[in-house]
Amino acid sequence: MERKRTKKHYIKNLKIEIRKTSEDIKYEEKIAFSRHTNIQVMVKAATLEEMMKAKIDTFLDRARIRDAFDIEFLLRRGIKIEASKDRLKETQKLIRRFRAKDYKITLGSLLEFKDRQYYRTANFRYLLDHIKTALAAEHRVLSS
Repeated sequence: MERKRTKKHYIKNLKIEIRKTSEDIKYEEKIAFSRHTNIQVMVKAATLEEMMKAKIDTFLDRARIRDAFDIEFLLRRGIKIEASKDRLKETQKLIRRFRAKDYKITLGSLLEFKDRQYYRTANFRYLLDHIKTALAAEHRVLSS
């Protein structure tokens, strides 16, 4: 009798960053959960707006593709990017440096299949379009 091959399901990890420094950050109480388990915990977490600011700072500091993904993830959920013209231009420049290997291997290893396929072809088009629009709007304001 031949055995059917089944798709392996791996438990995803939850990364929690613990800061010991006291910064002026806005926090909210949230329920942390995963679709991979029925365990839920209450956590005190930075607001999504604060996370966006931190992600931009982190991306500009270390230029890792996973940070660009996090920025686009938050942007797609309606969180605005509030950054200076120079920071937007630097973000744009760093994103354009990513190569096919970065999307296929580095980012691909973190994503589900359908998301991997999307980013292999679209890269960060959504994020780059948003930055381009923000820079053009700022230019129009400065020109007025």
